[in-house]
Order: sequence, then C-alpha cells, then structure tokens
Amino acid sequence: MALKRKMSKSHAKARVETLKARGRAPTKPIDTGPRMFVSSTIERMRTWLFVALFLFICVLEIGLQWREVTVAPEQIGGYRTLYTIHFYATFVFLATLVIFALPRLPFALVWHNYDFEYIRKFGGFGRKYSPVPPAGRYNALQKLYTLAILLIGGLYGITGIAIHSVRILDAQMIRLSFNIHLAAFIVMVFISALYVYFMYIATPGRFSILTKGFLKVKFLQTHHSVWFEKLKERPLTSEEEHRRVMETLHHKDIARVMKKKSGAGEVVDMEVVEEGGGEEVAVEASREEAVVPEEEVSVESEAEESEIEAEVEGSESEEGETAEAEEEEQENLEETEQEKTAEGGEKQEEAKEKGEG
Repeated sequence: MALKRKMSKSHAKARVETLKARGRAPTKPIDTGPRMFVSSTIERMRTWLFVALFLFICVLEIGLQWREVTVAPEQIGGYRTLYTIHFYATFVFLATLVIFALPRLPFALVWHNYDFEYIRKFGGFGRKYSPVPPAGRYNALQKLYTLAILLIGGLYGITGIAIHSVRILDAQMIRLSFNIHLAAFIVMVFISALYVYFMYIATPGRFSILTKGFLKVKFLQTHHSVWFEKLKERPLTSEEEHRRVMETLHHKDIARVMKKKSGAGEVVDMEVVEEGGGEEVAVEASREEAVVPEEEVSVESEAEESEIEAEVEGSESEEGETAEAEEEEQENLEETEQEKTAEGGEKQEEAKEKGEG
C-alpha cells in the first residue's frame, strides 16, 4: 500500500511560484510522488556494515599487496602491524559477509522465468529506451551478485586466513593461498564496481532504499513490477504503520494548505531566513487571515466611537459631581470656622466683663 505524501502537486507548484517571485527559485524539482517503505532499519544497517568492512579490507589489501603504498606508518609498526590487522580483519569480514548475504540467499537461489528474461535482455541496459523486464524483490543481476560475492568473498576470507597460517602450512601452500587471495580480491572489487554502477548509478532512484528505506511507486512499477504487485496486497507492518503516523503528524499543517487561496482561506508563505552559519533555510509559515467586509468594519468602528463617547460623557459627569461635592465640603468648613470664631469672640467678651467686675 502506497504511503501517499500529504503535499499535493498544486501546493508544490505554488511554492515554486512563490520562490520565483522572490528570486529564489529551487534548483531541483520538488518530489511529490508517492513512496513505499520497503527496507527496514536492520536491513540497511547490514548493508552499510558490509560496505564499511569492504572498503576497510580494500585499504588493508592495497597496503599488504603493494608495499610501496604506505598504509601503516613506521611509528605504529609499519608492515608488521598491517599484517596483524589484516589477520583479524579477515575474520570480521567473513562474519559481515554472512550477515549481509545470508538473508538474501533464499531469494538468490529461487529463479523464475522473468529472471531468465531479465538476463536475456540484460535488464534493459543494452538499449537506451528499451523497456525494463519484470523482476521480483531482487532482479537477476542482484541475485547473481549475491551468489558471486558469497562464493568469492568466502574464498577470499579462507585464503586470507591461510596466508597467516605459517606454522601449519608449508611455503608452497602459503604462496598458492596468497595468489588465490589476491585474485579473489581483484574479482570481488571488479564485480562490486559493476554492481554499484548498474544498480545505483545507471538506475537513479534506487539509492533512497539505503538511506531512508523508501522507493517511489513509479520506480517499483518500472524496475520491480512483480514485487510491487505483492507489496500492494500485503498488510502493513508495525514499523510501516508507525512511519505512516509520523508522516501524517509531520504533514498535518501542509495538508491544510492544499485548498486554493480564498477570501477566508489559509495563506502559505515561504520565508527565507539566514541562520548563524550563513546557510539559507526555507521556512514555511501558515497563518489564517479572515477578510472582514468594509460594512462590518464601519459598524465596528461606529460602535467603538459610541462607546468611547459614552465613556467620555460618563467621566465628565463624574468629574462634575466630584467638583460639586468638594465645593459643598469647602462651604461647610467655612461655616464651621465662622461659628468657631464667633464663639471664641463671645468667650473673650465674657472674660473681659468678669475681669472688670
């Protein structure tokens, strides 16, 4: 079942037009095609572990076979240290080879009619516009590479251990093992280079399976048509359901902007900001802008003006009442002062009369 992205083509086109208007048009087309999750994290880890060990073995083998190339400097032991590392690395490489190729072996041993057709037409690589033959999860070239790398890699590992068994094998056997070891290494590098070229360089779109575990539905229909029909019928795994939920949550806001710009719709704006490192990052901001008619604006403004006038009138009436109350208080104070002065004068006159008597 295809995992459909929540961003529509119309939205992607709108984003490109917005960026073009600002003079920041994207250099690469925006990918909006549906994808399917086809590779788990463990499968990708097995592949990358084998790639890392294979490259490490290549470096060791170059320094071991051609002493003119200095891989290990003399400060850490030089060729003797490289010889010791090669011995232990051979065991690790054999274990990694088994981890990588053994899960693919059941698919590589089962061949169908469309696999032979794939070999006969050379996977469609012979002509520029020739159709791609049908294939399952692994096409015929991938099956051949799995069998070849398992056999040749196993021979490389066994002879690599044999050349270090000086106390067990005689000189002639060690020399023969050394020659077979070198030949197996050259063949292994050659078929791996061909595999990388035909499966990844000459077939764009396949590398995403190693990084994110996804493949485009269109790619599956073209290059793995038999496998695609089976993928549509199988139920989703727990990991796929988790990824679908995460994509849904991540693109929840993007799903809202699929509607076209309208009066009360959402407006999507692509803003470009610069971070501290100087890199330009596109930030997608969505905001809701309600368009209010002019009549409503005038009504609201008139209502606000009436409320303000009422508040002003109320404040003026309150100020007038407070002023009148203050005047009454002042008059009362003046009357009480006059009464006090009159009483004081009468008391002085009575005191004088008493003094004269």
